[in-house]
Amino acid sequence: MRALVRELSRSEALEQLGVEVMYGDVRDLDRVCQAAAGMDIVVHLAAGLRGSSGFILESCIDGTKNVTEAARRGGLKRVIYMSSLSVYDYVKLRDGEVITAHSPLEEYPEQRGAYSLGKRQAEDVALSHLQDPSPAWTILRPSLIMGKGADIFSPVGVKLGNVLFCLGAAHQHLRAVHVEDVGTAILQLLQHENTRGRVFPLSAPGAVTLQDYVETYIRAGRYRNLRVVYVPYWCAALGGWALETLRKLTGKGPNLNLRRLASLYRDVRVDSSGLAEQTGWQPREGLLERLRQPGCVVVSAAGSTLRARRQADATYCRIEGADGSAESRSNVLIYVPAARGATPEQQQQDPFEAFARCGAAFGDHEGQVPGALGELNWMAERELGLSAGKASSWPALRNAWAWRRR
Repeated sequence: MRALVRELSRSEALEQLGVEVMYGDVRDLDRVCQAAAGMDIVVHLAAGLRGSSGFILESCIDGTKNVTEAARRGGLKRVIYMSSLSVYDYVKLRDGEVITAHSPLEEYPEQRGAYSLGKRQAEDVALSHLQDPSPAWTILRPSLIMGKGADIFSPVGVKLGNVLFCLGAAHQHLRAVHVEDVGTAILQLLQHENTRGRVFPLSAPGAVTLQDYVETYIRAGRYRNLRVVYVPYWCAALGGWALETLRKLTGKGPNLNLRRLASLYRDVRVDSSGLAEQTGWQPREGLLERLRQPGCVVVSAAGSTLRARRQADATYCRIEGADGSAESRSNVLIYVPAARGATPEQQQQDPFEAFARCGAAFGDHEGQVPGALGELNWMAERELGLSAGKASSWPALRNAWAWRRR
């Protein structure tokens, strides 16, 4: 198994699973072809969510075209394309309706922003190959994917200070699916040949409302005193009209038009029965309960000891800095240390080798945190035989030296 990821991506979890990690950009056709070489199946997940409009459009549209060409050149058997519910036309939908694979697609995606435009045009690329015999395509259209590490506020609105502005009614249904259920769905697609040439919307079947999400997940944790304002549609429409007028006069300002508002306020559900019928896929019950389950963060020092220590320290501070609720007390941090360097050169690259040399343990004192890095460069060089360039980033060496002297 091989994964093409961006150069700045955190790939430790993939490496721990034994995945061959290749760094590159989905906009680079040659790199995509290299990643696809020798493979049988490609699962295309890449899409720009943030950045300039040009970057978002290129990563979505050109990236999908590159995956198409790489699959053709490499003789791949299947392509699983991860689409989005953003491709649907919510202006044509009505409250209470159910989104299916045949629901109308957005006709004016440019009015909803770069991401909607990029995903909609990439959808056309995927749809144009849906009936190809080889490689066979399958399109998965998930709702908002939720899980560990995701922003807890963006599914319902915007948090400003201690106030959460929810863009939707309290009783409006939340279209969401857990990331683990998405992974299970992809595996099911790969195991069932009858899903070739098909489109499958994907969402959790439970009737979770915005208010359920806010009260059960957000305010039940560390944000108990958070004020919540459910912005009515008429108020958002009035604000959108004012912003649109400002954009026309100045050429600046956010774009909040009626099509964007329809995608936010339309109270529709998603029919995932097609995938269940063809593959037997069934999401685990209790989306909100699963989101509230104890979080387990695994930090590996295989790549960089110093970076891993910083990440572990930040995670630990978040756990300890919560409000003492059951949720915060039940979090788990697993730290996987790296093997000690076998050669002097490898040991010089480890900023914690000084502690091992002295027989001391980093973290015995409150001041020993990854943020307090190496003030005694010269002492390390003179007493521990390390180069100045490496010792300059060693933390709390004074304590280690004092321990050794005792």
